[in-house]
Amino acid sequence: MEDLLRLSGQLRRVLGLRTVPDHATVWRFARQHVSAQLLDAALDETVRRARGDAERASQIALDSTGLFLAHTSRYFEWRAKRHRGQRGWSKWAFAVWVVPQILLAQRVRPGPCGDFTDLPPLASAAASHMPYAICHMPYEQLLADAGYDSEANRRHCREGLGVDSLIPAKKRRSARVVATTPLRQEMVRRLGEPGVEADCIAYRQRWKVETVMSVIKRRHGEALTARLDSTERLQALLRGLT
Repeated sequence: MEDLLRLSGQLRRVLGLRTVPDHATVWRFARQHVSAQLLDAALDETVRRARGDAERASQIALDSTGLFLAHTSRYFEWRAKRHRGQRGWSKWAFAVWVVPQILLAQRVRPGPCGDFTDLPPLASAAASHMPYAICHMPYEQLLADAGYDSEANRRHCREGLGVDSLIPAKKRRSARVVATTPLRQEMVRRLGEPGVEADCIAYRQRWKVETVMSVIKRRHGEALTARLDSTERLQALLRGLT
């Protein structure tokens, strides 16, 4: 940030800076003033400006990825025997508006952990960033992989938010029976073999959330450089906002 401000006189004028602040000044400002609530408000404003005249999103997609908590390479950690074990990474889950590929909501917590508990808070947060149209729906359809598979998640989408969900049902303990609850059985009929063609085509749009994830990791890397738990979480949220 210090180098960027030094190189860009236009950016300094926009921010009203007469001199370039030292990197420690920027760091102290971030520690005191940057919070998860502030970043969520900035994300809401970003979505509002990008939304334009659109009444609601047609599809949103959910996914998650891991971010390492050290900037050293995994090969160096292995050679130096400094591997941090299972707790050496954070899980970053997010909801993406499919068509413009814009982040709507995000959540960071320690890994490893399951995906399915992230769906209700992410789906509700994404709904809060989108306006409710005449049909009282924030968006039309939610797309997620089998990691978010649960009857409660589908019920939350349908009854709590009033939106359709396409989440493949995966086998549990039985080798023959995939689903026994009504909404999971419905998903087997819609996304199984042969399935409903329109639903299978719609579900292919979920891959765009993988594109967003790839772009973020190629631009910012897959490791967090912060040292404290609180700043690690804020650093991941800042990447999503950026």
